[in-house]
Amino acid sequence: MLGAIIGDIVGSRFEWNNIKTKEFDFLTYRCELTDDSVMSLAVAKALLDCDGDYDKLGDFAAMNMREIGMSYENVYGHYGWMFRKWLSDVSRGPYNSFGNGAAMRVSACGFAANTLDDVILLSRKVTEVSHDHPEGLKGAEATAVCVFLARTGSSILEIRNYVDKHYYLMNFTLDSIRDSYTFDETCQGTVPQAIMAFLESTTFEDAIRNAISIGGDSDTLAAITGGIAEVCYGVPVEIREHALTFLDERLLNILNAFESKYPLTLEKSLNGQTGGRLGEESIKNVAYSDEYLEYRKEYEKCLYVADFFRGEETIKVSGKYSLRMKQYASDNAIPKYQGYLRGNEIQLIDEYGKSRYSYRSSETVCAVFTHQNGAEYFVFKQELYGYSVLDLETMREFHYIPKESFPFKSETFILCNFHYNKANNIMASEGCYWACPYSVALIDFSSPMTFSTQIDVNDFINPNYENEKYEDIDFVKWEGTDLVLEAEVFGHNEKRIIPSEEYMKWFEKGV
Repeated sequence: MLGAIIGDIVGSRFEWNNIKTKEFDFLTYRCELTDDSVMSLAVAKALLDCDGDYDKLGDFAAMNMREIGMSYENVYGHYGWMFRKWLSDVSRGPYNSFGNGAAMRVSACGFAANTLDDVILLSRKVTEVSHDHPEGLKGAEATAVCVFLARTGSSILEIRNYVDKHYYLMNFTLDSIRDSYTFDETCQGTVPQAIMAFLESTTFEDAIRNAISIGGDSDTLAAITGGIAEVCYGVPVEIREHALTFLDERLLNILNAFESKYPLTLEKSLNGQTGGRLGEESIKNVAYSDEYLEYRKEYEKCLYVADFFRGEETIKVSGKYSLRMKQYASDNAIPKYQGYLRGNEIQLIDEYGKSRYSYRSSETVCAVFTHQNGAEYFVFKQELYGYSVLDLETMREFHYIPKESFPFKSETFILCNFHYNKANNIMASEGCYWACPYSVALIDFSSPMTFSTQIDVNDFINPNYENEKYEDIDFVKWEGTDLVLEAEVFGHNEKRIIPSEEYMKWFEKGV
């Protein structure tokens, strides 16, 4: 819920002064609270007041929106003229609106609901009192459902698929609309774009920046996006503390009461990016956690010293890029790390001999390819587990280290190569669990700068490793969108073609 308020505050200064970039000061003295925050808190208070009696929720919503909404003259100018008439006339009913005000105020419903049916009901109750047009109801419901799905553990891919199936086609990217997108106060012209800003994000702050970067109704776009992003990533402490200074005592009391009854999944200062969803107890991606960063710092300090230098090597990555490596290895096992150390200081060299990027890693697995969104990405590994992505135009980087594998005492799938399919944004990777038969992982790569969903094909074509039918499964090629595999079966090789319709269903099931 606070995420919607933060999005509103950050976007407030761009509503009538659109920008088309993600590079801007986040929270400044020029930001302000607008109607999006006031209405969000009015809906939150209605949910508190009805105390589970949802038959009364509509009445409480109308009462609180009017009472609280009319109390803040400084935000009155932000309301649409029809909504202002509705606010000031208690006898006035719904007016067939499909304005985006229906969607910007409903994030609290995603927190209060216990089931999907609940969130749909709550969304309708608080929306139909003013915005009863089918598009208005749909926009509010889609927003609240996204909050609920993120809160209850759905992956970014699962959320995207649900929205695509039930509400809006998510067949675009922010880059594809940024130049042409203009101010649109309708739900159908705001909600899909706001949801996409979340789907393409890597952190809470990044989601807000995405929403504002396309222009349009910036505060409302960012409010919708922020409400979803909050439950996926959590709100960094420093952003939360700054945002709370914009609330007066009355609004702060409503927020505190709501958060007491419907506590946040997680609140954590990340000092950087995370990928994937924040779980109830900790971050699924530990690449930006203090614990991992400290581990990596100490490991590198121990390994990358003159005494362990072993030589240099250059390997070709693609037609345009090469890796130039300085190789290091310890002479003896290091007790602290339970073994020998090895690693490389790596530079990514372009076709003109220029160093584009440098990193340290024991792994040289990497690939360069052009994404469906038109951008060129370098995919590589910093550790045995997980993977990293570099946008070769913007030089933004994303790192994913699965929590289950750190501090490297448990096993996750080790990716050994990368084969991207531009037709459907799926990346295949051969690999295995440590000392286990080879298999192929499929990764949703529709949003390269965030981790979404990864599945092991062996879990579906050889469930429970029945009779150990497949000793090894290897990637052969993409044939259109069909996945061509070769499996070793009782001493001979067997070709297997998996249609895209089949493996896309695996993503919906997850593992």
